[in-house]
Amino acid sequence: MAKKILVFLLVLVLCTSVFAAKSKTDIYLGLGSGYSQRIQFNEHSNVTTSYVPVEADALFCFGDSLALSLGLGTDIYIPSSDIADPSAYLLAEAFVYYRLNMGKTASLLIGGGMDYQYKSIKDIDTSLHLLALLANIRIQADMTDNIGLFAEGQVGYEVMSRSVTKTILGDASVDNENLRFVWAAKAGIQYKF
Repeated sequence: MAKKILVFLLVLVLCTSVFAAKSKTDIYLGLGSGYSQRIQFNEHSNVTTSYVPVEADALFCFGDSLALSLGLGTDIYIPSSDIADPSAYLLAEAFVYYRLNMGKTASLLIGGGMDYQYKSIKDIDTSLHLLALLANIRIQADMTDNIGLFAEGQVGYEVMSRSVTKTILGDASVDNENLRFVWAAKAGIQYKF
């Protein structure tokens, strides 16, 4: 699965690079936050895990109609009870968009991509790997020539949930069969170069 994802990302970067060579490229660097949930539906109950994502992203707009967004940050887990403590997951995202200009200062971006969460649990020497495929819609507006605001919504489904535990016999991995529905809402500020 990891090799397929790596090949997909490589093809994505190569395709956008070829397109970018033929058109004007605008680059935005942004910082945003919001709220997200991963909801696991079981026969007897639903389990909801809530997060506050905080991330930096780079948005590359190639010409008038194609954009690529790469984000890196953290998902802060918010426990639903006082028993557990908040914790942080590494968050990485990649999205490809079709860009619709809405006047001179605003754009609507519609696309899809993936997010990846990673957490290392030192006490039990285990790492968690979560991968979700998401549809994304993003609205951005330029306030000045260089400063702008954005808001986005994401919805999708987890396609991989794996825990890897290190033992004296080697690494033991367990795939979770109960994958989850994922949604997120984020907003932030960005700087255009």
